[in-house]
Amino acid sequence: MGAAMLNNKVNNKHDLPAANRQPVIAELPQMSKKESKNTKLFIQDEHSVIAECFHILRNNVDSMLPRPEQGGHVILVTSTLPGEGKTFTSANLAAAFAYAGKKVLLIDGDLRHGSLSAYINSPQLGLSDYLSGRIGNWEETLVSHEKYANLKMIPVGTVPPNPTELLENGKFAGLLAQLRTRYDYIFVDCPPIDIVADTQIIEKATDRTLFVVRTGLLERSM
Repeated sequence: MGAAMLNNKVNNKHDLPAANRQPVIAELPQMSKKESKNTKLFIQDEHSVIAECFHILRNNVDSMLPRPEQGGHVILVTSTLPGEGKTFTSANLAAAFAYAGKKVLLIDGDLRHGSLSAYINSPQLGLSDYLSGRIGNWEETLVSHEKYANLKMIPVGTVPPNPTELLENGKFAGLLAQLRTRYDYIFVDCPPIDIVADTQIIEKATDRTLFVVRTGLLERSM
């Protein structure tokens, strides 16, 4: 039996089931060793191949969003498995919109692990502190991006013992309603969808879901 017959991974967009009827809106290449060395989370060179691919993704995302009567867009980013690149995608897609002059907010919605927060030194105050009532003003949680003045971030903050309950108490949806009036685009980096219920809860308050699939990692059956 040949190696190709034994390969049960998703290797390109043609391996994704057509029955899902969901558009593949971009293919992002693997970064070069030089790019990887200079990248912790955000791409440094806006003229690199990978940065240009995110600009294409930005245009494609923008074209598929509804035109709201008022307020900004809320976009959830998730995947099936950890390690597929959803946090990297969330961060750099947000940066691509900020590069285009939009007011952008990036939220770490993974209250259990805080992958995004770890890249910005895990600030003590964040989303969970606002949802739990520990602080009353969400603006206290904002973290600025060193390169883009119009890109802000909200980290997890205190890792809560009850993330699902926090997300279900209604305060998160209310927060998003407020944020829509302040930002053009809001990206929520969420946990992998099959691991916990948190992503499904957050999804109810968002406009679109971007699903990240990493070739060579995800099995076709999944």
